[in-house]
Amino acid sequence: MIIQNSKFYLNTCKQQNGGAIYIQNKILMGILHIDSSQFIDNKAFLSSGGAIYLQNNNLIIQNSEILSNIAQIGGGIYYTQILPDFLIDLQNGNSNNNTFMHNIGHIYGQNFGSTLRKVYIDLENIELPSGSQKSQQNGDIQIHKFKSGDQINFKKIQLIDEEDNPIKFDNINSANFNLLSLDVQALLQQISISIAWDQENEQIQCIGQLQTKQYQNGGYSLDVQVFYKPLANIILKIESNILPQIKDSQGNIAVNSGQIELNIKIELDQCSIGEIFVQYGNSIACQQCPEGKYSLSLNDKECKECPDSAASCKGSNIQLKRGYWRENENTDNILYCSLNPLPCQPQLSTSKFNCDEGYKGPLCQSCDTYGKIWGESYAQMFNPNFCYKCSQNKIKIITFNLLIFILISSYVLFILKRIILQLEIKIVGYYLNKLDMIYLGSTLNQSDRSQIISKILTDHLQILSFVCTFTVNIPISFTLPIQLPGNTFTMTSKSIDCVFSKYQNLQPLWLFQSLWSFSLPLGISCLYLLIGIICKFFKVNIFIKYFRTAALFIYFYFFPMVINLASRSINCITIGDKKYLDLDLSIECFDASNHKPYIFFYSLPLIIIWGILIPVYLFYKVYIIKQKKQSIFMTIKYSFFFEGYKDKYYYWEFWMLFYKTNLILVSELLKQNLQVKVSIMNLVLLLYFYLLVKSKPFTIQYFNNLQQKSIILCIFSLNLCFISIVGVQNNLTYELILIILLIFANLFFIFILLIGLSRLLIPTKKEDRNFIQNVIFQITKRYPQILDVQLQNKQKIKSLLKLRRVKLRIKQLIKYLKGYDFYSSQSLQQFFNIKKTQNISELHKTQEITQILSSEVSDEKNIFVKNNNTLQKLRNQWSYYTRNTNSNQTSLKTSNQNLHAINYEKDDYIMETQNSLQNSKNITRNIQFQIQLSENQN
Repeated sequence: MIIQNSKFYLNTCKQQNGGAIYIQNKILMGILHIDSSQFIDNKAFLSSGGAIYLQNNNLIIQNSEILSNIAQIGGGIYYTQILPDFLIDLQNGNSNNNTFMHNIGHIYGQNFGSTLRKVYIDLENIELPSGSQKSQQNGDIQIHKFKSGDQINFKKIQLIDEEDNPIKFDNINSANFNLLSLDVQALLQQISISIAWDQENEQIQCIGQLQTKQYQNGGYSLDVQVFYKPLANIILKIESNILPQIKDSQGNIAVNSGQIELNIKIELDQCSIGEIFVQYGNSIACQQCPEGKYSLSLNDKECKECPDSAASCKGSNIQLKRGYWRENENTDNILYCSLNPLPCQPQLSTSKFNCDEGYKGPLCQSCDTYGKIWGESYAQMFNPNFCYKCSQNKIKIITFNLLIFILISSYVLFILKRIILQLEIKIVGYYLNKLDMIYLGSTLNQSDRSQIISKILTDHLQILSFVCTFTVNIPISFTLPIQLPGNTFTMTSKSIDCVFSKYQNLQPLWLFQSLWSFSLPLGISCLYLLIGIICKFFKVNIFIKYFRTAALFIYFYFFPMVINLASRSINCITIGDKKYLDLDLSIECFDASNHKPYIFFYSLPLIIIWGILIPVYLFYKVYIIKQKKQSIFMTIKYSFFFEGYKDKYYYWEFWMLFYKTNLILVSELLKQNLQVKVSIMNLVLLLYFYLLVKSKPFTIQYFNNLQQKSIILCIFSLNLCFISIVGVQNNLTYELILIILLIFANLFFIFILLIGLSRLLIPTKKEDRNFIQNVIFQITKRYPQILDVQLQNKQKIKSLLKLRRVKLRIKQLIKYLKGYDFYSSQSLQQFFNIKKTQNISELHKTQEITQILSSEVSDEKNIFVKNNNTLQKLRNQWSYYTRNTNSNQTSLKTSNQNLHAINYEKDDYIMETQNSLQNSKNITRNIQFQIQLSENQN
């Protein structure tokens, strides 16, 4: 058939194929020649071939136009069985001057329609398990890191026509589908998509939706769960239904009959953590642990139950509860943050490595000083269990460090001042006795009172700071005042970490924190020295003169803190399967670069020098002084160690160092074994209590009693802390009661020590007391062991010292102490003319002074007597206190014993007396001289 110079325009075929021309040859192939013709706006609304429909027919077309034709399949031309020659020419680039434009095939085939050519799916429409990867290579789909038992979802699988356009139509069950021609319906009903694999391999199994005819949402959808074995390869195929064969006009096969397909090449990976191997028929599958179970090892044969410390589990994911920590996601060694559970916040979406903002490291106990995790620097300040953001707390950091220095300096300097003044009193009293001016007896020994009580207070605070270190629920309002004087280094060592954070080359951080702690004792020493230099400028040498004593006191005060710091620098904390440095839990123990070298260059030398050599040297000096009876000046300078103790227990202060060192070592080295730690600490405390009760090292029993109460209270506090952690941890009511008992007991004892330190004075006569003084007097009278107060008579011993000749001798002594060599016994003898060759003349002078004093008493009696009985009593007292010391040693010893008995055992208390000895106008500070006299009130 030949068509030339023709025009087919606006032809329509509603139910049949071919809007303009329909040609069908059943036996032999037909040939249609078209030349110089036009096919425009022809329509086959419900069928195929908008302009031309060809069945078993070849088409040769030249110089023609096929424009704007419409059909369901093949908007321009639809053909079957024979591939027309003009298409072969067109595929080879020869259009034969033909034009094919604006033709529409609603289902597929815009210009030309025939058999579908291939299967296609976009990579974005392939859904794989997390961790698997996909790619496309040489027309095939590649899937990597896929596991046996995993599922693949194929969405929008497309069948492509010869013009590379995808098929599209409504679901075959829709109403519009039934309107199509029977040929089109039959064609579409035959289209199907399925999954195929090597059926000969029995180990390969696929389950799921493996075949479909439903065209929905722009394509076909399949899902398949693949079972084979780990570390193997498998090829799946997405296939269509069987499509007819097409030949060219020469009888050659142009399109094979059969299925069009798309290869899916899968590389099976090893099972992941969180999955276990499961036998599935002949296959081996990787099965993920379900909700409530987990697995963290490839060797696990079954999933483990979710632990109590976790809120939920699935696969390899373990969601921890608040207050718990683990080193990483690959371990189920879950630890409770016993040191401080507050920073452990794994349940928060904002947490990192199971830690709250600002925290890091094992158990979240370290602050992110260098900002490597949180991007900003954090450091500890007031509360050792809380990390503060450096950028928001610059003023607080400065204030905190200044406040610590001021408070500790004030505390230490206050005690030093009282100690030094007492030492001055002893020297003055010593020479008053030597000059036979007035006998002071045991009154000088009582001047050690504040020194001894300050020791007991300091020891109690230091021991208390170690016995309750494992309790985190105690309010900071109580622990801070205890830690401040008791273990200041725990607060100062990390107080300027925000400064260190700007210099990341300062490594390891724990070493510089430790070195910074020594700035406190050095700063206090320098401050004392500065005060001494200033006072010396004003002609007051008292502080410079006792600098050695001050240095020794500062050493003893900070001794346990340094030992604690040094022991922690070599101590290791076991957390999980690793050991970490106690001072910095972010550093592994004995780390080759950040720990081990500094043990030999810092920690051990510090322990040997500070903890062994210096105490041994000081003990030797004290031993020499006590054995060889050194001069009063050398004795006074070292009297800090043995004053208040009996002569045979002069070493007791060194025993206290050993005792506190043992407590520190037990507290630090056994901090992870709580029960053993508490047991051994109880034994050490009880042993010391036994030795204290048996030895009674203090000369005055009242101080022995105070020390015993301190030990009992420390034992009580230790066990209360232990019970609050172990016994009533989950009972907030009982825990609160225990904490209140702990706080109240210690505060009451500290109050008693402060009262004793200040030496509260109450008038002897009732009419001279106020209401508060009366209350304290009644409490003291009923319970004399609770509060230590002193009754004060208005009649002072200073009235007796108004004697002109006595005052003259005292002024001479002060003048000597001011202007002459304080340490030269020879110059003292020269000044007072008491050389051995002048003993006889001095004896006459002493007798003369005694006579003068007796006359002065009678001349000035109107100054301090009110009646004849009182006058007689004062005269008797004066003769007692001015008697010759060499001739009355027996009576003096008896008097001393009576004095102690009166001071601490009778309900009638002593009459305190004071005398202030002033220097010249150039001296700006007073040398305070206290004299206590005892009187048995009838």
